[in-house]
Amino acid sequence: MNSFLTAKVFQLSIDSYEDVLKSHNALILKAQLFEEDLFKQAPEGSVLRKIYNKKLQGTKRYDDYDGLDEIIDLVKADKAHYFYSIETLMRRPEYPCDIIDVKALT
Repeated sequence: MNSFLTAKVFQLSIDSYEDVLKSHNALILKAQLFEEDLFKQAPEGSVLRKIYNKKLQGTKRYDDYDGLDEIIDLVKADKAHYFYSIETLMRRPEYPCDIIDVKALT
């Protein structure tokens, strides 16, 4: 008798900034201005600037959430994307099984 395991191939919901822009999810940035400036200071009409205009400008900021637990719950429920420091998440019990780290976006 043989037995085997079958694993479902998981497809990431994003792998580019264009995917972030098209996504229904909120975008949450770590509480540092450098990340926001990446989007805010991008040229008008660029994908990064469109993300700022649509998903960041006037929306909830990192400090408006009830800490990292609430943010992780939103990510796990596929309601938000979180730009973060990986070192912060590596200490969490959800990492790496419940949180997927997208290494780079194009």
